[in-house]
Amino acid sequence: MKYFLITIIGLFVGISLVQFNCKKAIPQIDTKSYCDSIADMNFEYENRLNRYELTLEILREENPKLASEFEEIMSTQTE
Repeated sequence: MKYFLITIIGLFVGISLVQFNCKKAIPQIDTKSYCDSIADMNFEYENRLNRYELTLEILREENPKLASEFEEIMSTQTE
């Protein structure tokens, strides 16, 4: 009988908590700040890509053999 009462009380508390949490408002996403953060990430990745491309151009001028080896490794072993 003791375990039966504990189970009933536990179920009652659990159901009450679920109902309480379901009545809370769903938080809204601030789309402007969300889009701004995506734009910031995009800027950072574009900046990295541009630096990478400039570095590869300089390497092609200074050491064409190494640049071609690098491009070969990048195209065949990193996919």
